[in-house]
Amino acid sequence: MRIANGKAAVVREVDGGAKTLSQKLPAVVTADLRLNEPRYVTLPTITKAKKKLLETINPDDLRVADVSPRLKTESAADSGLSQFVSRQVMKLACPALASAAIIV
Repeated sequence: MRIANGKAAVVREVDGGAKTLSQKLPAVVTADLRLNEPRYVTLPTITKAKKKLLETINPDDLRVADVSPRLKTESAADSGLSQFVSRQVMKLACPALASAAIIV
């Protein structure tokens, strides 16, 4: 995290690489202790979740006036994962073309 000019900039990992978010200060930034540990859901939990009703609430019901986004994406970087996945799919689909170049 970087703090400068009254803003906090945070780098967040996403599927395609890294995403930088900025927020005016004061701000609360949190991270989970088990940030990179996968969660394995059990079958009974999935069954319970399917039965549970979802309640939809409008911002007006909560007397919230401004619901516009307050975060701004500063930048996003590609980690090269998309090209790797494309190459693996090509190898599976057509082994004869496995050595061909992929232009994305």
